Amino acid sequence: MLSRLMSLYALRKGLIVSISLFCFYAFSEEPVSNQDVYAEVVKQTQFLMLEKKRSEAINLAKARLAQIPLTTPDYNQLSSKITNLVLQYSKTFLTEEGQRLHGLGVDAIVESPGRAKTWFASSHEKEGGTNSLVVKDLSRLYLSQGRCSQALKLLGPAIELVPYDSGLQVYKMQVLECLDRSTEVFESLNEQFLQQNGLEKNPFLELYRIRKMVRDGQLEEGRLRLRQLKKDHPKFPDISYWLWKLDPLEGQIDVSHAQNYVNLCQNLSLRYRTKMFRQGYVCSQLAVVEAYLQPDK
Repeated sequence: MLSRLMSLYALRKGLIVSISLFCFYAFSEEPVSNQDVYAEVVKQTQFLMLEKKRSEAINLAKARLAQIPLTTPDYNQLSSKITNLVLQYSKTFLTEEGQRLHGLGVDAIVESPGRAKTWFASSHEKEGGTNSLVVKDLSRLYLSQGRCSQALKLLGPAIELVPYDSGLQVYKMQVLECLDRSTEVFESLNEQFLQQNGLEKNPFLELYRIRKMVRDGQLEEGRLRLRQLKKDHPKFPDISYWLWKLDPLEGQIDVSHAQNYVNLCQNLSLRYRTKMFRQGYVCSQLAVVEAYLQPDK
């Protein structure tokens, strides 16, 4: 009974805040600046974050963004600021214990993935299941172990809460491929989707774009885009992997791309590897390519 009353109170409080924000913008006698709008969003959501109510804070910020007319001057700038606020909240640790456990998992992920999984799972629980950093690291472990259904189950609520996180979106695409559901990946990959969610700059998503072009028969354009992506991200191994995969489609056999993929994967710095893992599961095909290069082993 008490928990139900608390839930009703939280719902009532959320409605009051949403209505007050709408009135703040719609009925103000003086023109409301974007700075004032953003400051009001920060004020309301920071209070919720201090109460360790991440989901409520993020949903409030998203609702506020949805209320702002698209015709608002400098709408894109304001939208970007609120989106970045949501992203920041999504990866902020609400508990010291959750942060400590996550750190232990990060340190152990290479040499002891089993222990890392245990620590990530504990951190996920401590953080109320809503910390995007923990979700991505746990999803990566599930992917590496072929436990793709568990990863998809984990990613669903996280993406619903934070649709702007390109890393979460990429992990979902990789999980769907793992489940032999590639068609769903390419069906969801449209420019409107990418632009609406601010995902254009993630190199993994650009790879999916290029793969879609190749699938649709645009081989030459796909190769040109891959080469440009290689120039933009020379340390990103997966580009070399897909250059290697593209060769047979054009009647070529060039092992240099496969060798480059292996070399890059084996020599990734910890800093770069960590950065890339926030955007997607890198070097997932290393064992396959190594076997191709050394068939007698």
